[in-house]
Amino acid sequence: MVEEARQGTAAPPERVGAWKVGRQLGRGGAGAVFAATHEKTGVEGAIKIAHPSSGAVQRHWFLREAALATRLRHPAIVSLWEAGQLDDGRPFLVYERVVGPTLEEVAESLSLEQVVRFGAQLLDALGYAHDAGVVH
Repeated sequence: MVEEARQGTAAPPERVGAWKVGRQLGRGGAGAVFAATHEKTGVEGAIKIAHPSSGAVQRHWFLREAALATRLRHPAIVSLWEAGQLDDGRPFLVYERVVGPTLEEVAESLSLEQVVRFGAQLLDALGYAHDAGVVH
């Protein structure tokens, strides 16, 4: 467990506040994203937790992401619902979770019209985020 924590691969907490942490959905350089269920409402979310090995710079970027995400209100961008710190000081972010197939899973079955419509929605969301000062 100590080696896993040093490498940033320690198991996630079972709970974060009122959120029960589920299976891992993804992993990146700054942290990992897990399915989460609110224990009182049953609402499904996605919780991003910084790696145990994250330092001050990574933690700064988590806080910046939270500040930027609170300004974004767009139908094609998931909403940030909660931000905080675990007992060990690692930051976490709870986002709205969109359940469904990934783009990769459906890409080959999309018609040209669907691709164009999806692309237009994506570009609209990117333009909105860019206008709000978000650069990814």
